[in-house]
Amino acid sequence: MPSRRRLLVTTGTAIAIAGCLAGLNSGGSGSTPPELAAGEQTRAEGEEISTRTEVDSPEYEYIESNNTVRYPATGGGWDEPEYSHEPFEDWAHVKSATEGAIAVHEHLVDQVASMDHLNSSVAHTDESNFELLMKYNVAVDDSGDVVAEPDVSLSQLINETPKTVESTIRFAGRTATHRFSVFVRYVEVEQLGPATNYESRSTA
Repeated sequence: MPSRRRLLVTTGTAIAIAGCLAGLNSGGSGSTPPELAAGEQTRAEGEEISTRTEVDSPEYEYIESNNTVRYPATGGGWDEPEYSHEPFEDWAHVKSATEGAIAVHEHLVDQVASMDHLNSSVAHTDESNFELLMKYNVAVDDSGDVVAEPDVSLSQLINETPKTVESTIRFAGRTATHRFSVFVRYVEVEQLGPATNYESRSTA
């Protein structure tokens, strides 16, 4: 049976939302020096938010006889997915973290001028727990000069990003609620050549 870590990988594409580094535009806040070094993170300081998700996709199936969820563990494109099973509690924990990361992104859309070069994701704190990240992505050239960055300052992002998300999942008549701490991480990437080629310089 795949671990929770494998299930997280399968959902990673969905939660690494917006702010792709390809096609970065120069400009941004510029006037505010980073309060964090590359790869460092700090707890967000915005007000707590909550989200509730009703799962009704046919790709998930609840198996009542053993309290598990059948889900697509692999697949994509033209390939038929391979399915696996997780106990409901484990599946709901990962799913609620995924939806929590999406909720952070959607909240910030209404709080900052642009979401360019910002993306939310889920990270393990240990084998069984998760935290949510809002990544502040800055591109530099080989001299270390900034060539592209978010339009919002790092300090504003820290202030506006909710410090905690309460995420509830309801599926097949069952409900699970989890609370996740949210952090803002400063990520620095080096532009290697063409505008779409970057190399991470953070420790993330």
